[in-house]
Amino acid sequence: MSPTAPITSEDLLREAMAASQSGDSETAIGLLEQLHTRGPDARAAYLLGAEHAQRGAYDAAEAYLREAARLDPALGTAHLQLGLLLLTQGRVDDAVAAWRGLDPLPETDPLQRFRVGLQHLARDEFPACLAALGDGMAANTANPALNGDMQRIVERVQELLAAVAPAAADATPADHLFLSAYRSDGGGPTRH
Repeated sequence: MSPTAPITSEDLLREAMAASQSGDSETAIGLLEQLHTRGPDARAAYLLGAEHAQRGAYDAAEAYLREAARLDPALGTAHLQLGLLLLTQGRVDDAVAAWRGLDPLPETDPLQRFRVGLQHLARDEFPACLAALGDGMAANTANPALNGDMQRIVERVQELLAAVAPAAADATPADHLFLSAYRSDGGGPTRH
């Protein structure tokens, strides 16, 4: 009998991502927690944040996304998704602060375009939001799942505009039409 080789961190990550993609969040979280206990790992923290957000455990999601951004400040998706999570909770100032982690990226980076679109969204500037998110999706060839998140936001904004066009024209920024609708729809970051 030959001894079995120890499971590597990459094996755990691969298995966790497969579980996540198949919709088995519980297994994915367990595997990611195993990986994370081996030592702080920005990828594991980011994916744990995304998994918890999908389950509606927003406090845990926020903590893990913050940790991922702290462990790897260059992990732009962690900053973007943390800001999106905070935005969907109506914490606009906190979202803007989280997105400052994207400052080192060039203006042409898709994550920057997404940030601009989400900032317009926070101010209920829907046409500018849709334009910036569209630009970001067109430029983003590296992360199709992130484009899926942004497409869901675009669709939600379009639905909202169609349903409340007269109300949107009279809304004040404090109304945050999209945020209240998005929160009631259970929005949040997805796993990437």
